[in-house]
Amino acid sequence: PKGSAYWWVGHREFGPVVSVFESVGWKTRFIVWTKPAPSPPPPGSGWPSGAELCVYAFRPGRTWNHDGSNPPVSNVLTQDSLRHGQPGKEDHPTQKPESVIKPLIAASTLPGDLILDPFGGSGTTAVAAKRLGRRCILIEKEEKYCEVAARRLSQGALALFGG
Repeated sequence: PKGSAYWWVGHREFGPVVSVFESVGWKTRFIVWTKPAPSPPPPGSGWPSGAELCVYAFRPGRTWNHDGSNPPVSNVLTQDSLRHGQPGKEDHPTQKPESVIKPLIAASTLPGDLILDPFGGSGTTAVAAKRLGRRCILIEKEEKYCEVAARRLSQGALALFGG
């Protein structure tokens, strides 16, 4: 009944996702992740993707870890994307840096809370959750990305927390 959701979307999905959340009583805001040096675009696609959109949806009574004395600076997160060959870059096309995911988790959950990531990808949410003392369930339909996340999580990220 209470909670928050962060839904990373493409430009075509933004409006429909907002509509679905609002039609069932959630309030929504948006977050933008800007990338100062975006990767080159695929051939013929035009503009490089220097930003990603996120729908932030929440219910009354949700956890909000900002008491007025420490409000978020902005709904715009600035962090370069991870590129092939960089430390920490996994074999996933839309991998988010931990520095983009951690503030979302910290703002909307308490230590020990359970996080669900239905698009688990490379496992960034689980790594960030563990570093912040939260529990996490990942769901990923692509077996190759399940393997990426499992490998990543077995390489010491969980060992730091006794997992």
